[in-house]
Amino acid sequence: MILTRLMKAVREQNWFAVAIEFVIVILGVVIGFQVTQWAENRAEAERRAVAIDRLHDEVENAVGILAWLTDIYDTQNGHRTEAIERLISDDFDGMHEAEMTQAVVSLALLPAFSP
Repeated sequence: MILTRLMKAVREQNWFAVAIEFVIVILGVVIGFQVTQWAENRAEAERRAVAIDRLHDEVENAVGILAWLTDIYDTQNGHRTEAIERLISDDFDGMHEAEMTQAVVSLALLPAFSP
């Protein structure tokens, strides 16, 4: 339909009509590209939001694990410190043998941890 009108305007040498038709076609193409770009930008924003949510969950999980490990290491550090102090002072009264054994063994296995 547009092509028919365009051909008729060219045959009649109505250059104004040809120019208007040309501008209409170009505007239609430009608007089509803009709509496509807008849709792609929107889809990309949604993908980013999903990725950020997933990363946030992973970081929260990692922080929870780190806090848990820090508590374990703090407890072990306390036991090691007490065992070393008791060994230095040769005072073993009130110390549980299992805790002392675990503390001495953990000297080599679990180094001090600081996040």
